Amino acid sequence: MGKINPCMKICFVILNAAIAAFGCLAVAGLLKNGSLAAQSGSTLLLTWIYVICTVVIGAVGLHAGRKENVLGLKIFAGLIMVGLMANLVLGLIVVVGRAQVYRTFQDSENARLLLQDHSMRNDIIQLQITEDCCGLASASDWGVNIPDSCSCFGYGSECIDAPMGSEGPSRVYKKTCGSLIASALNPMFEASLGISFGMASVCLLGFIMSLMMIKQVQRCANLGP
Repeated sequence: MGKINPCMKICFVILNAAIAAFGCLAVAGLLKNGSLAAQSGSTLLLTWIYVICTVVIGAVGLHAGRKENVLGLKIFAGLIMVGLMANLVLGLIVVVGRAQVYRTFQDSENARLLLQDHSMRNDIIQLQITEDCCGLASASDWGVNIPDSCSCFGYGSECIDAPMGSEGPSRVYKKTCGSLIASALNPMFEASLGISFGMASVCLLGFIMSLMMIKQVQRCANLGP
């Protein structure tokens, strides 16, 4: 014992305690949040794998750091590097997914395809009633038959003329429902990015510290008793 710099050992233990605590809180959140049952099976499975691996990495790091065990530290270094890569990939997936979502709500062709679904049409009509918006990308998403829920009374900046040749209200809301949906989803994307890249930074720090601790333990072993 006493082979590792005390300050580094304390920081390493605290870091891994925080990783394990984050994983445990995530597990508790998954168990408590019943809305996750609506997620697809693959998404839920990957989420569980992510949080369980986080707990395992933190636990391995705590044990290896406290015992100053070279094998444990090497195992931790391998696991934390896998965690680093996984969080970076997750962050990139979120970035790409956010761009695809925004593109869907900004492209009229994609919006028209979405509105062909009966359930989606009803949901957007209800959103237009409650949020004073029209269409996903624009009012023209509805084609020539614009629903009455797009009706906008007045000549203020919030109202525009309906597309030429369309049937229904002559004035519609300028604000699009797609922009509202994108704004509502943005906090979720930002939180996901913060977690993934934040955890990637933590993993990098843990990996560097583990290599330094391995070197210190091996140096003491080479020096002998």
